[in-house]
Amino acid sequence: MSLQVMPAGLKPSQPPPEGVFLSGLHLHNALWDLTRAVMMLPTPDSPSTQEMPLFWLKPLETSAAGAAQTPRRLYQLYKCPVFCARDRRHQGDRNIVVHFSLPTLCDPAVWQYQRVFLTTSLMQAAN
Repeated sequence: MSLQVMPAGLKPSQPPPEGVFLSGLHLHNALWDLTRAVMMLPTPDSPSTQEMPLFWLKPLETSAAGAAQTPRRLYQLYKCPVFCARDRRHQGDRNIVVHFSLPTLCDPAVWQYQRVFLTTSLMQAAN
């Protein structure tokens, strides 16, 4: 899968030509730069959680020909864990749903140290 974070405020009226749009994701312990579309360090007065713009997940060509067409990256990528639970007790390695590669100007180790992660706005069903 290929991931693209869409411009802020985008409200599509139709599904994408391929793949799927995801909304309702929240970034924790970092800020999302809406202009450059990269993660950035939070300031002391910034909130600990930020609602993310729309994500576009697209199928990725896996053949040898497709691999040759992979675009060159301008930024490093942080493999950000995604959790369905906002409750920190449920945010361990066993409860990671997926990792999304988010662009960053910083070394990805910075984000690991900051414990940066994404959550969904989906609520867990009561048992």
